[in-house]
Amino acid sequence: MRPYAFTLIELLIVVSIIAILGTMVVPSFSKFQSSSLLSETTAQIEQSLRLARGKALAGFNDVGSGIYFDIANNKYIIYSGNSYNSRLISYDLEFNWDESLEINIPNGPEIIFLKGSGYASSTSYIQLKHNNQIKTITINSYGFVDVE
Repeated sequence: MRPYAFTLIELLIVVSIIAILGTMVVPSFSKFQSSSLLSETTAQIEQSLRLARGKALAGFNDVGSGIYFDIANNKYIIYSGNSYNSRLISYDLEFNWDESLEINIPNGPEIIFLKGSGYASSTSYIQLKHNNQIKTITINSYGFVDVE
C-alpha cells in the first residue's frame, strides 16, 4: 500500500458531507432566485411607470402617456396618448414578465399620466406576488411612484 492514498471510508465520508451541504444549499438558492425574480420585475415596472410619467411631463408627442397591463398575455405596454385606445401605436414600448408572477391591478389595467403635469388620472396600486412573497407599487394622484 502507498502511504498517501485515501481509503474508501474517507472518500465516503467526504461525499456524504458534500451531499448534506448540498441539500441545505438548494432550498436557500431556490428562495433567493424567487425573491430575485420578484424584485427585478418590480424594479422594471417601477422604472417603466417613471418613464411614462416623464414622457407625460415633457409633453412627448404633445399628448399624455400611460401604461397598459395585458394580464392575459403577461406583458405591459408604455404608450404615448391620452388613453390606450387612442394611443400612437408606433411609439409603443412592450415588456413581458415571467408567467410565474401574479400581478393584480384593482383599479383597472391602465395607468394614465396627464400631459404637462405628470399627474395620474387616478390613484392606483399594482400588487406583484410570487411564491407567497408580495410587493406593492403605489401611484398617487401626483403621479409619484413608490414601492412597498
